[in-house]
Amino acid sequence: MIFSTQLSSMREAATRATSALEAAKDVPTFQARLKLRHPLAVYNISISQVVSRFLSALKSYQQLFLPYGANSELNTRKSEFIESLDSLLDALIEHIDDSNNVIRCFFDADSDPKYKKIYSQFKSSIRPYRDQIGKVVNKIKHEQGRLRPVSFSWPNGNCYGYFVEGADQEGAIGPDKSIHEGGNTAFSVARDFRLHVCGIYFVGTHLAQAIYEISGVGVPRRHVADQGAAGLAEVIKMVSEIPPIFFPDEIKKHIPSVKVTGSGALIACGDLRHEKVSVLPRSNVNISFVGDGVSRTFRMPYFNGNSL
Repeated sequence: MIFSTQLSSMREAATRATSALEAAKDVPTFQARLKLRHPLAVYNISISQVVSRFLSALKSYQQLFLPYGANSELNTRKSEFIESLDSLLDALIEHIDDSNNVIRCFFDADSDPKYKKIYSQFKSSIRPYRDQIGKVVNKIKHEQGRLRPVSFSWPNGNCYGYFVEGADQEGAIGPDKSIHEGGNTAFSVARDFRLHVCGIYFVGTHLAQAIYEISGVGVPRRHVADQGAAGLAEVIKMVSEIPPIFFPDEIKKHIPSVKVTGSGALIACGDLRHEKVSVLPRSNVNISFVGDGVSRTFRMPYFNGNSL
């Protein structure tokens, strides 16, 4: 996923899709055939849900670093974080489905050649991000995959993340091999949350392009603030403050960038030159599994023989 956008002001943190839909408000729409709201309303509700669940996940993540009285209290916080993360992933994939429906609302039939062309272009453009989260959500919904927390810690720092649990051909439980390379990796919050901020704007930008192609209305000079703009600004700020420390395999990948720059922000993905700091060797590792009453073999991410 190659993408970059500059927000001149955090007060205009809305995605480009909102501006495109506002500009096209006088274009005829056909949402009644789909029993949906007006396309702008569909988008507003969708982005608001994404923002709400993103903020919940971020706040649950912050709770992991507060003092706690017993391990049971920390375990409860981890469970709450995983639940909020699961909800966020659902909202993100639903947002892509909602964006698909926004395009459909501008046509009186799915058989319209123009619709087929624009819809196909949109799906193709966002596929790199859609596939990234789609395979995780599908594993959870259809193959009983579960999200499990993992963290590295050392005297002056820590790095939290998660993996999608699955069973391998031998019945061992661990990072699912269809999602995690070699069944031996995980996703750090530092990279994953940055990726999702980029994903929100990435999808919004390509949806805007589709709307402009449908309507023929020019691109507004200024973005219109949508219902999620204030929340998006808070999400950007909170994600930018997560220390850029990543899991060992992630430093070889594109690292998304979310930076507050003065009154605005820079959101980008696809630059291999991004500053990359990995967790320290010989870190303490904490991994959580949940027993199922049958399985006796478990695989841990980043564990090779007797060392990490």
